[in-house]
Amino acid sequence: MPDFETECVEQDWLDPTWDDGGKTAKMNSVEKCFAAGADTATIENCGHWGFKARCRGNLPFDWSRPYSDEAAREAGYPNRDAAALASCKSKNWLDLTENSWADKGNWYFSWKCKNKNCKSNQFYWDKDCRSNNLNAIRERCNAADLKSDDQCKDWCIKPENSDECETSLTKLCSVTIQDEKCAQFKYSNSTKYEQLLRRYCNENDTNAKSTACREWCVASNTSCVRLNTLNDCTKYKISDSECNIQKVGEVKALCQRHNIEQELGTRAGWACSEESVKLFKEECNTYNIPIDFCDPMLLADTKANELNKQLAKQSIDVSQQQFEYTQNALTSVLGMSNYTPQPTTKATTKATTKATTKPEESEDNTMMIIIIVTIIILSLSSSIGIYFFS
Repeated sequence: MPDFETECVEQDWLDPTWDDGGKTAKMNSVEKCFAAGADTATIENCGHWGFKARCRGNLPFDWSRPYSDEAAREAGYPNRDAAALASCKSKNWLDLTENSWADKGNWYFSWKCKNKNCKSNQFYWDKDCRSNNLNAIRERCNAADLKSDDQCKDWCIKPENSDECETSLTKLCSVTIQDEKCAQFKYSNSTKYEQLLRRYCNENDTNAKSTACREWCVASNTSCVRLNTLNDCTKYKISDSECNIQKVGEVKALCQRHNIEQELGTRAGWACSEESVKLFKEECNTYNIPIDFCDPMLLADTKANELNKQLAKQSIDVSQQQFEYTQNALTSVLGMSNYTPQPTTKATTKATTKATTKPEESEDNTMMIIIIVTIIILSLSSSIGIYFFS
């Protein structure tokens, strides 16, 4: 409060309710200083029995407002001691310090206050009151809304107090772990922040998929249960309605039992899922492999062998058809070359004799027989080679 002066007051203007000789005018001016919270008041003469007061300084918080007996009685107290005690109590002090008073002049006195009222908001958080209020502070702050209660937030944020604020801290960080006030714990109490983050990220799917949780899971993979479960459900093709850690474990166990999730299974083209395991068992049964002994590589080898047998059989069948076709063609040709028709007339006999004895036609028949025999040998060789190499 800045220093100030009261207006001049003449004795004749006031009723002498306190005393004679201008005392009323002087004390009226001083009263204005102390009522405004000044620490000192100096009387100055304005002339013609007029007086004013120069008011200076601020009254210390742990001192009572200065009173005179006259001012105390006018305020409704029996004396200045009682008025001073009321003044201290209004500041949340309980008592006056014995033999500790200050003469402010003009019959005004101030007393030093003592014993803070620890139940008051003024001193609730004071270091002198914390030991008395600890249980009350714990109860209040654990139920407080830390977004609006800065006093509790400042208390809870300290590492030594954070465990006392489990409920309020969880509430503060339940909407988003990136809340500005919640994020302060990351630096002031990293251990508690890690606990809050673990609870938040594992609470539900929405939280688990947030940027903050995904970043945290990179560094704390083993603690990131919910997001890991979601990722596993995607990997193992488990529906959202069935997605939980127990279901993931069941599917993984199925795949491990048949080595589907191992490197051999991956190389054989199998992916771990309930549907994949079902198809795997069906194929094992199809190829007559006992399910307890069936694994991806054995199944793949069996399928490959079966396919080779089918191809070999198809090749033999084709060769057989080619052989039969060639044999029929050769028989037809040989039959034609050995056929000699009976002459009916002299002219016909002569023509036929010329035709059968013609050297060009005989050579053509011989070449055709050689070509057909060669084709038969090649066909048989090809079929035999395919069968043995398969």
